[in-house]
Amino acid sequence: MVIGAGIFTLTGRVAQAYAGPAVVFSFIIAAIACGLAALCYAEFASTVPVAGSAYTFSYATMGELIAWIVGWDLLLELILAAGVVAQGWSAYFNILFGEWGLKLPEKLQGGTGWFDHFDLAAFGLVAALTCLIAVGIKESLRVNLVLVAVKVFIVLFVIMVIFALVQD
Repeated sequence: MVIGAGIFTLTGRVAQAYAGPAVVFSFIIAAIACGLAALCYAEFASTVPVAGSAYTFSYATMGELIAWIVGWDLLLELILAAGVVAQGWSAYFNILFGEWGLKLPEKLQGGTGWFDHFDLAAFGLVAALTCLIAVGIKESLRVNLVLVAVKVFIVLFVIMVIFALVQD
């Protein structure tokens, strides 16, 4: 089970600034799109009898050139997702350490500029996770399981607090 960082970093901002109560409908539309994507992968898996990803399926069904393009698309997707997650965690890092009085300089907190800001916390997180993956899959799995357990606990805690407040 995986809960993405977007549930913590984007939900409130989107609900407040753009969607309001309609954010529920956007989650329903996203769930339908995810379900349709799952059906597509199930169709791929039924036609190609080996384990794999979109790269394997495209290689088996459409050829090497399409598989090469899909492989690079998957790599770009993972890089973009890692960057977004790292920025979300970096924002939490900056807020937490700012509360403790250990604030990074503005130029190292990230920002909207392309070349005038550097997000040191996001870079450090990506570097640390890269080193963790290089160490080994068992260690990466353990860290991932702990992080998922923490995220599930946080989500369940928030749901229980909201439920308790609604009951009053």
